[in-house]
Amino acid sequence: MQKHDALRLVLTDTLDEDGVPMQQFLPQVPVAVEMRDFSQAENPETAALAWMQARFITPFDLQGKPLFRYGLIKVTAEHYYFSLQYHHLIVDGFAIALINQSLAAIYTDLLHNKAIYLDSPIPKLCEI
Repeated sequence: MQKHDALRLVLTDTLDEDGVPMQQFLPQVPVAVEMRDFSQAENPETAALAWMQARFITPFDLQGKPLFRYGLIKVTAEHYYFSLQYHHLIVDGFAIALINQSLAAIYTDLLHNKAIYLDSPIPKLCEI
């Protein structure tokens, strides 16, 4: 979360002079990973995909809450999905690619029992 400051962006109850909600970068954001186990379902793959699809059409709470959701979905003992969902207010395609690259690097290090070093935040576009 510290590396990708967009994930710490929330909308506040405060409105600007035009009545538009103000935004704020929180120092820290709690990360909740919703865990679901569909391994015992009649068709685990179909059940997992249906759950993910339903979740993607569920609106975000825009009042001071994180604008992302993560889910870990068990399909079989050896087959999991990691679901990532971001509101378009905080990320675009390029940002999603950067976040996924960071997550993939962490996952690879964990697979190889390597220590995880979280880099400094990526530069903001205004700093490039």
